[in-house]
Amino acid sequence: MERAENLEEQRLKANDKDVDALYARGVTRASFALYTALVERAWFSALRNAVGARRDHERVLELDPKYVDAKLVVGTHNYVMGSLPWAVKTAVSLVGLSGTKEKGFQYLREVAKSNGENSVDAQVILCLFLRREHRYDEALVIMRSLIPRYPHNLLLAVEEGNLLRSAGRAEAAAVYRRVWQAGREGRYSGLHYELAALGLGDLLRSQKDFSGAANAYEQVHEVTQPDAEILQKADLGAGEMYDLMAKRDLALKKYRAVVATNGSTPSAATARQHIQEPYRGQS
Repeated sequence: MERAENLEEQRLKANDKDVDALYARGVTRASFALYTALVERAWFSALRNAVGARRDHERVLELDPKYVDAKLVVGTHNYVMGSLPWAVKTAVSLVGLSGTKEKGFQYLREVAKSNGENSVDAQVILCLFLRREHRYDEALVIMRSLIPRYPHNLLLAVEEGNLLRSAGRAEAAAVYRRVWQAGREGRYSGLHYELAALGLGDLLRSQKDFSGAANAYEQVHEVTQPDAEILQKADLGAGEMYDLMAKRDLALKKYRAVVATNGSTPSAATARQHIQEPYRGQS
């Protein structure tokens, strides 16, 4: 990223209206913002780079309004700014930052409908934001258009189930089961398709099918090398279901497995509480 930005700076020193260089620098800054936020947890650095990315791409749009790919970062930033609590929004406006959800959605839809390099990214981000706004049907239309194009993408396939579950739609269970079976058949090679079993367990749990939920959670153990976090959540969920079914011995076995996997996680802390006192369900 440092090398990329150095190359971009060189071009911009020669011509500060080089829209391709401005766009590229914005992409570099946006990528670095994502990395520093998710990996390094360096929030101020992430914010600084995110703001820099937005300003670069706003400048691109000033110079060339038809440069639709630049609207991805600007649209995303607008939605985020428009979603902030009033007090925070007022504070950030003092440093020249603003935005609305409506403009965010407008820009993201323009990118999504284009044939540019950011079209798919815009569709995925739209699904995320639409889900946050409880606009599940709109998100499902987009997600279902993406899944056939990327049949080996596990996260897209699971997200269809997540959207259906959030919408309270009965077919969510069938989607999770279909993804699980496809994973067993090798469609998602190298990916943690046990995520579908966890989703199914959570769905059946919400329907108070405690036995079905426990069985779904147990399926995670059928995977050769399950993701540790998914495994912990599944074991914790199974333990809680066993407690609700008055199968205390099985519940304790699951709680101890959670702690044994990684004793420093929130799931492990919850499991220790349940070892001391049986889970009775949420109030």
